[in-house]
Amino acid sequence: MNQNLKQSIEYGYNWVKKILNIVGGRASGSEEEKKASKDALEILKECCNDTFLEKFYCHPTAFLGFIRVSVFLFLIGSLLFYFEPIISEIFLILTIILFIEKFINYHEFIDPFFPKKESYNIGGEILPIESPNKTIYITAHMDSAYEFYLIYKNPKTVFLKIGIAISVLIFVNIISILNILNKYNLLNVWSNDNLILIYIFILILNIPASLLYNFTNFKPVPGAFDNLAAVGVILGIGKYLSNLKNSNSYPFRKTKVNLIIFGCEEAGLRGSKRFVKNHIEQLKKENACVINLDGINNSNIISIISKEFTIHTNHDKSLVENFKKLLDQNNILNKIDVLDFGATDAIYFSRNKIPALSLFKVNMRPIPRFYHTRLDDISNISVDSMLETANAILIFIKYLDQF
Repeated sequence: MNQNLKQSIEYGYNWVKKILNIVGGRASGSEEEKKASKDALEILKECCNDTFLEKFYCHPTAFLGFIRVSVFLFLIGSLLFYFEPIISEIFLILTIILFIEKFINYHEFIDPFFPKKESYNIGGEILPIESPNKTIYITAHMDSAYEFYLIYKNPKTVFLKIGIAISVLIFVNIISILNILNKYNLLNVWSNDNLILIYIFILILNIPASLLYNFTNFKPVPGAFDNLAAVGVILGIGKYLSNLKNSNSYPFRKTKVNLIIFGCEEAGLRGSKRFVKNHIEQLKKENACVINLDGINNSNIISIISKEFTIHTNHDKSLVENFKKLLDQNNILNKIDVLDFGATDAIYFSRNKIPALSLFKVNMRPIPRFYHTRLDDISNISVDSMLETANAILIFIKYLDQF
């Protein structure tokens, strides 16, 4: 593999080590996130023809804060079950709506009730030799997650606990509706004596439902594999292409390369959502496609994400298949995969008909204990893994540049 590329990726890896040591965890919208972004921007200024920093605002703690709000709403609904069944059901329905809007749709549903924070999207463009006829966006996010404490304690049981909590919520809602029908003689389901026993049972069900209350402890994790390694790959690619330009051996004649680093991905993809909204006409005009990097671990296989299940989004089929074909031709281990849990910054590009995909280099089945926990340190990444990712991207850009 190209020695100059390896040196550039080593530079990116060393930058990751520096940020982990000096800045540490980078919660969405925090000063630490912004400090790391400004540091990366200075490197992009050395590599790119032009750079930018765009400020945006959101309510980062709302994304996981909804879990505790949901537990609280469910408790109120349960307490009112016997005395005010209609009001009880309102609270229970609100719990379901909140879960759907935040966990499945990623909507900013109750966000204004949480603190407002400033964050940055940063990036730079590297122009081709001739006038560009297309643009490839290489993207990643800077922030690190609040710790998923339940995964840290026992990753094997986290989805079981989530499943139990959701099942309890659905079950109690059904019982609540039957209770309303029973109260107003629309359906004869149980006697008042039985209702008291059911009420006690529902109160007891708050115990398993509350298992999710401490899903996060709101402490930012180091975030080496998720997602500093991906940022390091982007900075390494920038260094590499800059060095080629300086030596008059730049390879891309018609393809503009945009290197973009989002803020607040871990707050519900807020940075990429703002970016796409602000630049959608430019993206369409540029004939853009997007390769998003998220989770560059030490796996020996690159996962090309074609579908994100939780947030029900499919990525561009042609882009996915072409990327896989090129990796196969170059003997790079890869697979087309589905993201079962969570979401990536490729989502809002795909939803706006901009061809996009995400690349992972980690085995998420079973979910690793370092995922979104304090264990996500420098030991989870390597130069070799970052280098293979960078090489795959450059191969794809070379392919695009033919057209």
